Amino acid sequence: MFSADGTIGIQEINNSKYIRLTAKSKKLLQQVQLLLLNLGIAGRIYNRSRPPRKIFHYTTKKGQKRTYVSDGVCFELHLGKTAVPLFLNKIGFLEDKHYQKVERLKKMGFYPQIFADTIAKLEPAGKTDVYDLTEHISSSFIANGMVISNCGEQPLLPYESCNLGAINLARMVKEKENDFGEIDYEKVRTTIQAAVHFLDNVIDMNRYPLPQIEQMTKKNRKIGMGVMGWADMLVQLGIPYDSQEALETGAKLMNFIREEARKASIELAKKRGVFPNFKGSIYDKKSSYFKGQDLRLRNATITTIAPTGTTSMLADASSGIEPYFAITYEKNLVSGEKVVNLNPYLVKLAKKRGFWHEDLVEKIKNNKGSLRGLSEIPPEIQKLFPIASDIAYEDHIKMQAAFQKSGVDNAVSKTINMPSSVTPQDVIQSYLLAYAEGCKGLTIYREQSRQKQILERDVQEKEGIFLRKIDDIRYGRTWSIQTPVGTLHATINEDEEGNPYEIFFNVGKAGGDILAVAEGLGRLISLALRTTPAKLSLSKLKMIVEQISGIGGSSSVGFGVKKVRSLPDAIAKVIEDYLKEKQGENPTEIILSEEQQSIFSLPIENNHGNICPECGNATLVYEEGCEKCPCGYSKC
Repeated sequence: MFSADGTIGIQEINNSKYIRLTAKSKKLLQQVQLLLLNLGIAGRIYNRSRPPRKIFHYTTKKGQKRTYVSDGVCFELHLGKTAVPLFLNKIGFLEDKHYQKVERLKKMGFYPQIFADTIAKLEPAGKTDVYDLTEHISSSFIANGMVISNCGEQPLLPYESCNLGAINLARMVKEKENDFGEIDYEKVRTTIQAAVHFLDNVIDMNRYPLPQIEQMTKKNRKIGMGVMGWADMLVQLGIPYDSQEALETGAKLMNFIREEARKASIELAKKRGVFPNFKGSIYDKKSSYFKGQDLRLRNATITTIAPTGTTSMLADASSGIEPYFAITYEKNLVSGEKVVNLNPYLVKLAKKRGFWHEDLVEKIKNNKGSLRGLSEIPPEIQKLFPIASDIAYEDHIKMQAAFQKSGVDNAVSKTINMPSSVTPQDVIQSYLLAYAEGCKGLTIYREQSRQKQILERDVQEKEGIFLRKIDDIRYGRTWSIQTPVGTLHATINEDEEGNPYEIFFNVGKAGGDILAVAEGLGRLISLALRTTPAKLSLSKLKMIVEQISGIGGSSSVGFGVKKVRSLPDAIAKVIEDYLKEKQGENPTEIILSEEQQSIFSLPIENNHGNICPECGNATLVYEEGCEKCPCGYSKC
């Protein structure tokens, strides 16, 4: 910011040296001021606003005379005295900005600056609301002068680091004679012992980017052992994700994992010692922070539920404690091919129970990756394989809470999926429920709230280009308009959210060439819409209208604003009327005089044939066994 908009001032007459940053936003400068204070650099903000005034005159491309007016709002963050050398040493300017002035400043002396205050007294300020937030662009924000990064599952102290691992629960199930198995707790126990030992070793074997990170990590020795494949385990147990039995099973399992992990950490502490910061911790009986659990642990924290987005893909397991996002998914092969697969546990059950057939993949894909509502699949199987969008947000939160309260030292990373129709009140209620259930944090995601999301069910992919999926049954409207080459019938179809994604054009009584051009235009516009995020489809149509509106041909029909100059011009007018309807406006209506109406009622003297290669008009018609044009051209 200082490199782009900052200034350096040196006034030797009064020995004034300063660095300044100006902005129209006082709040922005206050945030910068706080950030600088963290580095010991004190600044003062001044209001440099002036009354509004005219700055200069200019002419637009359309020849319109305009005057640029300044509102006069201006604030300035001033760094003076010893704040100047501190800024140059700790921050500085990019790309040698102000190089000569900076070199002069380095040779100068500065008066000391004291910005310490004496605290007179402390008074309770009462209670106030606090909020969790997620910043989607940079994943960071300024809080009390600190740049905070989003992290859902691992609350860390300054300079601590994450050391995470996950047990694949899909491999912790013992098969039985019937369709479903049971949890192999003995296998879980031995896996936990190896995992805790391994993660503790990582702390000592790791190479750290900063000595402060190494010091803090080794003093607390925090590890975060978690799980993945929870959804896979549930279907193998025959337990629906959104059921009370799933909540109880999850709580019991996570409690077992934490207790066994603590035992493993205690055994390590007997050989290697407790974590160095044990004294004064919540496990120290002599500490004021003691919480009643006298545990001599090797690690300050042991369990965490991380997203495992990448590692679960490597292990071919469902991620974290998430439900399935979709039952169908695509795999990229080494050869570059893509193979659409069904959930392997569903395939196994379908073949065993006799409802498997090859068309199932496509039917599930067309059902947005869900089994719900498909008559070919037994109701109990539909219930056993819910996907994220099938599950109410309350059940998502309760599952997160079940793991958090039962056995997670740190926190849980889980996405609470919400449909695009969710209301602000639903979002508020989700946060209140998470707080009441004892969750440490919450991540909600409203479907289609971003132009591009990591996982999508309702798109197809062709040669690396994402296409919005077209349903088997579509709904739309048809417009008819006279053109110089015949009557254009334009059909615009919309998805279930009301966003346009497909357009068809047909020209009545037109020749084959005209029909081909109309079909080609329809295909191209449809492709443009399908490769555009749904939220931007109307904007894309506006751009298309700007490109083809007003294109003229050899003849035209209509009068005034209803004059149609060509087939592309007619298409532009249809789309324009559609856009006006979507924006709540009435399509263009012109009141015509009787004389003008009589002009419109005249028959159009055009045979609407194919394109004549000689004159270029759509007047090549089939007569007397041969295609002829009034211009004299003949194919015979």
